[in-house]
Amino acid sequence: MKAGTPGFNGLRLREAREARGLTAVALADLIGVTRGAVSQYETDRQSPAPQTMSQISRTLNLPVHFFLRPLVPKEPAMRFWRCMNSATKAARVRAGRRHDWLREIVFFLRRYINFPLVSFPALGIGDDPTRIDESQIEEFAVES
Repeated sequence: MKAGTPGFNGLRLREAREARGLTAVALADLIGVTRGAVSQYETDRQSPAPQTMSQISRTLNLPVHFFLRPLVPKEPAMRFWRCMNSATKAARVRAGRRHDWLREIVFFLRRYINFPLVSFPALGIGDDPTRIDESQIEEFAVES
């Protein structure tokens, strides 16, 4: 049995670190451990001591029990970026992790709430949305 925090899930640490936009080195500096220790935690080869776990929780602004929950199985989501040039890889990873959290929340809520179906208005724009000009966008926004 690993010493440290029982039930700790290293994948949750990586998820939280990436959602906060931190590198493993930056997190290690913030919580007062080595980069290697963070790697060991994330790969479940080691579990953080309770004091370190508290520091991780405070630093990442997440409750300790977040790191004790298993990951929810999810299908890969299609993600589209407005401009790949302006979004750095780190920004895309951070946004992706936060999107995963949102999907997890919705997955949980669906057990208790029947959400209405999404209904998009028929705009009559045809198959090529690139042919829409700015005045049409304004009209569609006002009508909806």
